[in-house]
Amino acid sequence: MQGAIHRQLESPTISSSLSAQLSRTSIPITWSCLPRKSQLLILFFCRLSDFLQVASFQSYIFYQLKSFSPTLPDSTISWQAGVLHAAFPATQFITAVIWGHLADASWIGRKNVLLLGLVGTGISCLGVGFSKGFVEVVIWRLVGGTVNGTVGVV
Repeated sequence: MQGAIHRQLESPTISSSLSAQLSRTSIPITWSCLPRKSQLLILFFCRLSDFLQVASFQSYIFYQLKSFSPTLPDSTISWQAGVLHAAFPATQFITAVIWGHLADASWIGRKNVLLLGLVGTGISCLGVGFSKGFVEVVIWRLVGGTVNGTVGVV
């Protein structure tokens, strides 16, 4: 097995020969040169959906927290919003290696990890939207970050 890996590393790869050929002809690398564009487009939409859920969360969370307890000062609500913003990437960071191992496993694979991450993030966003208190929102954000394995897999 290791001998095959060493032989594979020592032999020139297709990508290096392609880049060498392109550099000799000085053709600029464009979108049309890329292989498997449909797969790249799917990965682009996976990352876009992840970004959009973070961006949309930033736009309404202050007002949602204010609706939970209108008497709280803005400084407390801002602190709560910071906790909620940190909860998602913190649990995503903790579980990223696990999702990476599962994506590499033949019995699950990358496609299923991506689907599970996207569906889980969607469900957690719905949970955040229908929450009635700060603790519920924290739990849903923690759940969303835990099931979201898309960053490492993409």
